[in-house]
Amino acid sequence: MDMNNYLQMDIPELSGAMRRGELSVLELTAHFLNVIEKEDPEIHAFITVDREGALRRARELDGQPVSERRGRLYGIPVSVKDNLLTRGLRTTAGSAFLRDYVPATDAEAVKRLREEGAVILGKTNLDEFGMGSKTENPVYGSTVNPVDPERSPGGSSGGAAAALASGMCLLSFGTDTGGSVRQPAAYCGMFGIKPTYGAVSRNGLVAYASSMDTVGVIARNAADAALALSVIAGEDPKDSTSVPVPADYALMTVPGNHGEKTIPGDHADMTFSGKALKDSLQGVSVGVLEEFLSADLLSDESRAAVSSFAAFLTEYGASVTYVHLPETELLVPVYYMLASCEASSNLGRYDGIRYGTDLGTQGPLSDVYLGNRTAGFSSEVRRRILAGTYILSEEHYTELYLRAERARARIRRAYRKALSSCDILLCPVVRGKAPFLSGKAPYDDDLFTVGANLTGLPACAVPVGPSSVQLVGRPMAEGTLLSAAGVYEAVNAGERRTGK
Repeated sequence: MDMNNYLQMDIPELSGAMRRGELSVLELTAHFLNVIEKEDPEIHAFITVDREGALRRARELDGQPVSERRGRLYGIPVSVKDNLLTRGLRTTAGSAFLRDYVPATDAEAVKRLREEGAVILGKTNLDEFGMGSKTENPVYGSTVNPVDPERSPGGSSGGAAAALASGMCLLSFGTDTGGSVRQPAAYCGMFGIKPTYGAVSRNGLVAYASSMDTVGVIARNAADAALALSVIAGEDPKDSTSVPVPADYALMTVPGNHGEKTIPGDHADMTFSGKALKDSLQGVSVGVLEEFLSADLLSDESRAAVSSFAAFLTEYGASVTYVHLPETELLVPVYYMLASCEASSNLGRYDGIRYGTDLGTQGPLSDVYLGNRTAGFSSEVRRRILAGTYILSEEHYTELYLRAERARARIRRAYRKALSSCDILLCPVVRGKAPFLSGKAPYDDDLFTVGANLTGLPACAVPVGPSSVQLVGRPMAEGTLLSAAGVYEAVNAGERRTGK
């Protein structure tokens, strides 16, 4: 079979073909490494490409007897954002402070990927420590959006989204603190999901804002994302904030435009069967968030995508109403206040002496600290550290930090109220088109995404025509979001936007 035919397969089908020996892992891995070699000089999606390690891993998998080949991602080439630890492979978090850091262990999510047979091609570019929305990195360079080379892919997981959209891998794993998976997924025409806070272990994630950091997935479709999420999700005793997940998400997604579909490989004995697609969303209640639709910054294109998706949901059995979220105006200021405070605390260890690379500053100890932190942090990171330190200072702790935490509690109650009568909240995910590479991304771009991080709720970006929409669900209800997205994708097969 021609390689292009294999590349059209969903991940379970492709992985099954490699387990059966119909396609070698080495051949598939070499294909993607060649694409990276050709495309990445222009796109700059990767900070580090592990060509030698990926080929070695591929040979190991090919060397296993067919009867012993296991793993839901067996042989699947993936990329990993460069703030997730990878054993023996440099992890920089996009910072000069970590330019020489080679971890001795894997992040828990990465460990689970390896256990399920994935092949890690390399580490993708990001805004330093995940602080940004354009993947403009002053140390390792900026990433280009493969859909429109004059624009940014968004951030901070812009490298992950660009790598997938330009055909450099089959799955990308990123992190989402304020929209950093969903925004770039939307700007690059991909599917992106931020799971419930705690559903995926944060062990081995270079911290930015610990109460909001979440490991997520960028995929070509909802089914691939569900399978990938099933692999990395689950309780981890090394992360006290992790929790058990309710089910294998891959078995919740809609089967496609057939009446039933068997999942190959490890789930070969499990078959989807059920109602026709036309009635598949019967009983699902959806609330369109009115305040987001009326936002001045929202483009007509994004507004039309929400309206179109709401009409689709109604046609396929869901009940759609409009709901209010009066606390919308609190989202961006509360997010940036609290995220900056947590960044100030988490990044206090980086000084080039106790932690992080010594950047060569000479002189008295105070000068060494000042020089290392000035050279080691970009202006955006310094800005957020300073803001957080100011808010946490004795003079302002009560006035600013505690008030922000109380406002966060109000936001949580508002989302809980909205979801008490709805299974899904529907809203925009980005204001419109991706920002130009040369322009500045204003902080209010995060209006549509930070709510899910402040509340810990699951949320996903779904491509709709030339734009995208966002679905937000109840805690641990990723399956509901994936199913709704899966119905849409099944009906609109072939509509998905891609880069190259």
